[in-house]
Amino acid sequence: MSTATLIRSEPLADEYSRRCVTALRADVLGALRRPNAAMTDIGARSPMRLVCATLGVPRRDWARLSRLAWQADAPSTDALSAYVDVMIADRCWQPADDLLADLVMADVRGDGLTADEIRSIAVALLTS
Repeated sequence: MSTATLIRSEPLADEYSRRCVTALRADVLGALRRPNAAMTDIGARSPMRLVCATLGVPRRDWARLSRLAWQADAPSTDALSAYVDVMIADRCWQPADDLLADLVMADVRGDGLTADEIRSIAVALLTS
């Protein structure tokens, strides 16, 4: 589903949001079951999880990308950019139902987004 389709269709946007929030909710509830789970830790990770889900980052990589984003040094930023580059290449061959695929498809259709611009958008979202 394209971002443009989501914008034009409130029911589709609601369903997409519902799926992302459901995944986030499951993670938060799982974290609460752990002994010594700090609410500040859970709250701090929630926005990153939502960004990762929206971009289509596999759940197994969320913690690693979160650490890279928080470190905010040159090697971490380079690693984050390299990770996003691989995701962009993957979306060129195998489109998915996520924001990153929508950005890639806009590039493929010639709407003006370059791989560098897509990477910049994704890294900005991950580090915001």
